[in-house]
Amino acid sequence: MGITGLLPLVKPIIRKRTIKYYKGKRIGVDGSVWLHTIASIVAFELYHNIQTKLHLQQFKRKLEILLKNNIIPVFVFDGDFSIAKEPTTLKRKEIREKYRLEVENAIARGDEKTARKLMERCVNITPEFMYTVLEMLSSNNIEYIIAPYEADPQLVYLQKIGYVDYILTIDSDLIIYGSEKILFKFDGRYVDEYDKNKLLKLDGGEFLSRKLLDICILSGCDFLPSIRGIGLKTAIKILKEVHTIEAFVKYCELKNKIVPEDYLVLFAKAKSFFLFNIVYDPVKECRVNLNELEEELEFLGTKENLKFKINDNLTINRHFKPLKYNKEKNVIKTNPIKFNKDKYNFY
Repeated sequence: MGITGLLPLVKPIIRKRTIKYYKGKRIGVDGSVWLHTIASIVAFELYHNIQTKLHLQQFKRKLEILLKNNIIPVFVFDGDFSIAKEPTTLKRKEIREKYRLEVENAIARGDEKTARKLMERCVNITPEFMYTVLEMLSSNNIEYIIAPYEADPQLVYLQKIGYVDYILTIDSDLIIYGSEKILFKFDGRYVDEYDKNKLLKLDGGEFLSRKLLDICILSGCDFLPSIRGIGLKTAIKILKEVHTIEAFVKYCELKNKIVPEDYLVLFAKAKSFFLFNIVYDPVKECRVNLNELEEELEFLGTKENLKFKINDNLTINRHFKPLKYNKEKNVIKTNPIKFNKDKYNFY
């Protein structure tokens, strides 16, 4: 998940803090990451379609740590399938199927321990599984948003408009989407804080701050595989030397690397996904682009405000808003967390 080698690259500017440092802050939480982490705990039940509440207990345990530290969480989940990630999605599906076959083989030979371990590799997060968590959040008056497509740009957009102060995730993609402040490696007590403004302090920081998105796409991302032999460090080295993407491609060709004929087109498309992905604006209550776009790009998806489909019999609203501000009575109905209506008067 994320760009290989990116977190080690920015490690010198990462600062470890206790979670209580963020008291009173609104934090956008990558709910899909929490789902995938917790799914491994109930992998056996998911594999055999056994009903369980263990994942809800685990989710609430992490949530309660945030609430006890007076943090206001806003959970964001992946939404509809993005055609841009189809190759990556198909590859992950193939891997899950490979492990599923290994599970069956382990069961057949009576190796239950190995089978259980392999089940963690082939679990799939279904809308029904996510729905149980959404119900738990709404019943506890916790805000959530199901993104039009990807949770990552949705989180960055919320931060961009001041809807949240920080983003809590494990995914380094948030860095190249342009997030200002990210909290990584939440272990219940500590987080690693990334601050975009400190990029300039890195060796070659000025170059990195200008070209980081290009570098990461060149090194391989969910939207475009890298040219074979090109990783993050190599991409930095070559781009520093040749300056442009066109020259980068020519350099690779001269070095006898296999470069797809339409690589430049694919690169431009991948960059568009990072810059202009479709997100939901909870203030305007409509879909917009992550950054302003002069001309609509159809391949990005639809801006129609569609409900989220759980199954053929159930669709739900994508935004649960627990905070209600009564302007006449000057009262905010919320959970026990203190809420600064002057700073966060969105409703």
